[in-house]
Amino acid sequence: DRYYSGQPVGALVNSMTVDISLGGAAFTGAYTVVALTMQVIVYVGLAVLVSWQMALAALIAGIVMMLILGRFIEMSRRASRNTALAFEQLTRRLTDALNEIKPLRAMAVQERLAPLLEAYSQDINRSVRRLIIAKHAVNWLREPILVVFLAIGLYAALGVWSIGMELVLVMALLFYRTATTIGMLQ
Repeated sequence: DRYYSGQPVGALVNSMTVDISLGGAAFTGAYTVVALTMQVIVYVGLAVLVSWQMALAALIAGIVMMLILGRFIEMSRRASRNTALAFEQLTRRLTDALNEIKPLRAMAVQERLAPLLEAYSQDINRSVRRLIIAKHAVNWLREPILVVFLAIGLYAALGVWSIGMELVLVMALLFYRTATTIGMLQ
């Protein structure tokens, strides 16, 4: 009881809004990783049945994608943390300020509140921009990287090893799905 009464109202409001949705996102993220891991196991298993060389190539392509795109993933994580922190600070300040608006107006200092809230709003805006750039960069770059690996594999399968077209199509599909799913595990 003492803990809650000693907390600013903004902190309690933030706990009831942002923290709950973050907990839900963490739960969803954990199950997404489990589902993607199971998909990778199935795709790699199927790929090994068709061609162990193709399965190895798909694993390598997926790992290379993870390494190349890892910088953008880290940028996205950092931007997400910064956005959450800035939103938390804005929510706390705004809630506390609204509770004390009458005394602020009585002292004629309410105009000092706007620049403070605007600074938090700008922090959120910057963080969200970085988050959008990082997320879209991952989506935009994943496909071309995969196409390069797929083109090299198709050239090798058809031109160098003269593998039949039906097997090459199955291998290409399994390669694409395996490498894409590994890349999504980030």
